[in-house]
Amino acid sequence: MPYEVELIGVPTNSSGTADGVARAPGVLRERGLSAVLASRPGFTDAGDLTLLAPQPRRGPSGLLAEDALIAMIEGVREAVRAARARRRFPLLAGGDCPVILGALAALQAERDQPGLLFVDGHEDAWPPRASPTGEAADCELGLALRLFDAGLDSRLHSVLPRIRAEDVIAVGPRDRGELAPRASRHRRASCGHLSARPSSQRPTARPRRPACPRHGGCTQTSTCSPPANSPQSTTRSPAA
Repeated sequence: MPYEVELIGVPTNSSGTADGVARAPGVLRERGLSAVLASRPGFTDAGDLTLLAPQPRRGPSGLLAEDALIAMIEGVREAVRAARARRRFPLLAGGDCPVILGALAALQAERDQPGLLFVDGHEDAWPPRASPTGEAADCELGLALRLFDAGLDSRLHSVLPRIRAEDVIAVGPRDRGELAPRASRHRRASCGHLSARPSSQRPTARPRRPACPRHGGCTQTSTCSPPANSPQSTTRSPAA
């Protein structure tokens, strides 16, 4: 029997605001996501998680809104764990890329070594303090791989999953050319965990553009044209 789907909204934006991509779960519902999923027997919409209000300043690990990030990871972990305990398939609607950290943490508690199919245009493995923006969305894959443990605050360190590079398939990184002029030895070295290609060909983590003044979390200032109530990105967890 297929698992019954449980939709869980995670209205988070790692830029330290409650706007922009944080509005994605609500807008996706307005655009019919729940209605489409309701055709599946046993579908449940669990609503949005209640998250800590973010503070747009860098914390002790170098990331924006670290208190909110830690609380979000814990909240997602518990929501995914509870859904799976009811034998439901948790479908996370973000929000922002770091929602995968909570999902992986929940799976790791069950299976020890979960796998991750990571589909993204960027590798998302900036060291937190080197990130131009300070957003956890610049570095969630590196955090999950525990590449930066030595520089993390103990509270953030304690909630992160620990996945192995051999259990990750990263599909779509295209930011090597963007980052090459700025790449440091540390960032290039970190990419070796994700690719068997020569170092000169490995994609590295992404430089973020300034946030779009219209949409908050959107960084595609040269191409952004969605309506004001549209989300800029969505993230789904691998919590299956």
